Amino acid sequence: MEAQANAAALMMLAAQADHDAESGQALNRLVATRRDALNQLLAPSGVSIDADEYARLCGPLVCRRFISREPVTDQFIETLAATFISSRPPAGR
Repeated sequence: MEAQANAAALMMLAAQADHDAESGQALNRLVATRRDALNQLLAPSGVSIDADEYARLCGPLVCRRFISREPVTDQFIETLAATFISSRPPAGR
């Protein structure tokens, strides 16, 4: 139930961001906070992702969850992660 409420709040914030500068800033801060959290998890591996990479990684999730309304399964996440990892240059380059 909490996940549904969070999803609804996120969609409302995204819709409002088109018309309200404060909502747009709040949405940008939310995205930056989530990207920073992911980068903290990745830090031990020496990997860090920028805003464009984060968008490429999260875009399919957002589409599947909010547009097509399909479930985000473990298999979907595994495939998405494998595809994302294979598209990145090797570490150190």
